[in-house]
Amino acid sequence: MESAMAGGKGFDICTENGLRIDAGLFGESQSRVVVSVSQDRLGRLMKLASEAGVAATHVGTVLADKVIGVNGENWGAMETFATPYHEVIASYLN
Repeated sequence: MESAMAGGKGFDICTENGLRIDAGLFGESQSRVVVSVSQDRLGRLMKLASEAGVAATHVGTVLADKVIGVNGENWGAMETFATPYHEVIASYLN
């Protein structure tokens, strides 16, 4: 979400089966990293991960329009989430 907001993009992703959706989307467990690459470099990234013995899963696609899709559902426009994300802490402090 942070990367998409910073880049003015959207995304369409699928979370892991058997994992709570909030854990899949917001969990920050160790050894979990999200990497974005162009479609033409995805195969190379997956091969490098495999050669290094690193588990890697393709979870989604970056979208040019600022929409969010999760598990086949349209969650709406990025702006719906960007405003609370940027302003909620300041609103509590004020």
